[in-house]
Amino acid sequence: MRDVRGTRAAERRKKPAGSLFALAGQNILVLMLLAVPLAFTPLTLDRYSQIKWAILQLLIPFLLAAALLTFRRPTREIFSGALAIPALLFVACGFVSIFFAQNRPWAARSAVNLLYMLALMLACKMMVQEGLDLRKLLVAVIIASTSVALLGIIQYYGLFGQRRIADSYGELQTPSTIGHNNFAAAFIIMAIPVTLALLASAGRAWAVAAHSASLFVQLYYLIITASRGAWTGLSLGSLFWVAWAFVLPALRRSKRPKRSHKAIVIVLPLLCAVVTLVVASPSTRALVIDKAASMINFNDKPIQFRLLTWRSTLSMIAEHPFGVGLANYEMAYPPYRSPEEHRITGRFKKVEHAHNEYLQTTAELGVYGTVAFLFLIVSFFRAGASAARNARAREDRLMLQAIVVGQLAVLVHSLFSFPLHLPVTLMMFWVYCGFVAAPIRIKTGAVIASRNSARLAPALVLAAIVIAILQLSASELISQYHQSRGILLKNEAQYDRAAAEFRRAAKFCNSNFLNHYLASVCLRKMGKLDDATEESLKGLECNPNDRHSIFNLGALYAYKGRIDDATRLWKRVLSLDPDYAQAYFNMGVVYERLGKDALALSAYKNALRVVPGMKEACHNLVGILGRMGKFAEARDALVQCLANVQDLQLQLDLARVYMTLGETGNAQRTLIEARHLFGRDERIEALLRSLENER
Repeated sequence: MRDVRGTRAAERRKKPAGSLFALAGQNILVLMLLAVPLAFTPLTLDRYSQIKWAILQLLIPFLLAAALLTFRRPTREIFSGALAIPALLFVACGFVSIFFAQNRPWAARSAVNLLYMLALMLACKMMVQEGLDLRKLLVAVIIASTSVALLGIIQYYGLFGQRRIADSYGELQTPSTIGHNNFAAAFIIMAIPVTLALLASAGRAWAVAAHSASLFVQLYYLIITASRGAWTGLSLGSLFWVAWAFVLPALRRSKRPKRSHKAIVIVLPLLCAVVTLVVASPSTRALVIDKAASMINFNDKPIQFRLLTWRSTLSMIAEHPFGVGLANYEMAYPPYRSPEEHRITGRFKKVEHAHNEYLQTTAELGVYGTVAFLFLIVSFFRAGASAARNARAREDRLMLQAIVVGQLAVLVHSLFSFPLHLPVTLMMFWVYCGFVAAPIRIKTGAVIASRNSARLAPALVLAAIVIAILQLSASELISQYHQSRGILLKNEAQYDRAAAEFRRAAKFCNSNFLNHYLASVCLRKMGKLDDATEESLKGLECNPNDRHSIFNLGALYAYKGRIDDATRLWKRVLSLDPDYAQAYFNMGVVYERLGKDALALSAYKNALRVVPGMKEACHNLVGILGRMGKFAEARDALVQCLANVQDLQLQLDLARVYMTLGETGNAQRTLIEARHLFGRDERIEALLRSLENER
């Protein structure tokens, strides 16, 4: 490594032209490695992703421009190497998938993001291959991952006003700066092997202490994330590293590898300290034990959800062998979603990912895309093994092995989650590909800048500025900003201003059906039914399978008196989501108004089956049963509903049913209980006086 740095310094002295761009490229790459994981906003999880994507889209053009200016090479040489062709094929598959997508703008945007990642890989490949100091870049990774872990620990313990929030299963999560605890854990397991490699090769006491502290913080945070997929990924990656570094050389009877006793002496006490700290906290100990035990518990809700999602995704793949298009999984999935999955996650839970990168890649890109993805992965490991084997210095070999192990850990995690759909881990995946595609080696005259750098500089930098401005102006970040403002205004019942914000958001991202849906809801509350219908139809053009948009359009048709169209849409909602209680309720109201009491009764019963405490459905159900003379059945329905919700009107209904059945004692007890719960009310007192008069 020292020889490499010495050669680069000598070349800079000989050829100063282009060195500014080399420095700029290195600094931009370091800035991305630090800024993307640490970009923080306290708003929604979507904003976590959007800000990180904005940083990548703004900085990658400048990074690529700096790399091209510093190391101007023929196109053939830029795209040479073990990973260039597999990466190109995979990105090409992303663009081909646009033709099979329902929402083509979403697919095109995702394909462009893949193109950005290819540019990132090529920039890293060129710069590292020509002598960029890999150690400095990996130190940036360690700083970012340690900061993420430290902020996550602060939030876990509720320090400085930070606190955990519950996920869709009611479990507390420790989001740090990346989002969900699983997201942060995926990034941490990519950084831990690098930290260990730099610790093993550190020569100075302060460096050993710094890397040891970083490793301790990362390991402890990884444990408290309770991410079972990340635990599994890092464990298998570590076993692979041991076999690769020690077992295989011994089996081949090669030269005995030099073991790092220093690393062993430091790491073992660190592990003991982490375990001791976990055991010392009762809540953390219970969390870790419960999560570890649930790894083999198939009754665990998240595991059940994954198994059901994988089964439904396989059905989707069988019907769409060429894929449904990048970023179109969420739109194409609802018809394949099983009732069991609905009951586990709830009807408001969106399934945006298959929780398995390989299944989702097959679902979106088809079989051809999966083959290209696997080709890229196999090529990466072959290139990594070759680079580590050919590394001259021990520290270079350790760093390259750590990169391969970190990549393996996140690919194992990808069997249970979707880390490669997150900007941070996706960036690291392609950066690691660039590092492995360009093994460190000394090349004669490799860092000599192009003679035409001065001529090319204005054009390339101007192109980078234009690309960055276009990305910023068309970015979903601006759309998300207006959407967030609209949601705040909607919650304050300022529907006119909220609708205007949602429409502004749609101008920047017209393909996002959520903007149209929210605008339609606000316009409906304002009584502007025609405008609301227009927005709802626009949303369904973007995502024909969004059950909330379909339900909303049905409600608009019902307001306009188009009952047949409304019931047709609500039946479609129920075909996508058999547990959509509000659709059952609305259909019951329509049937009741049409005098079809039998159909209305069935609809209300289905609504109460899904939501036993739905008081409006219970009240209407009791009214129909009363007209039919089925008071005993009405009594049972009311008792069951009141076991799930407290409501004065239902209490009064139950008292009246008891009075009709002649159960005056039960009626009196019900009214007294209602008075205790809701205070004195004229309706309660009137019924009590009526009971006294009957006696």
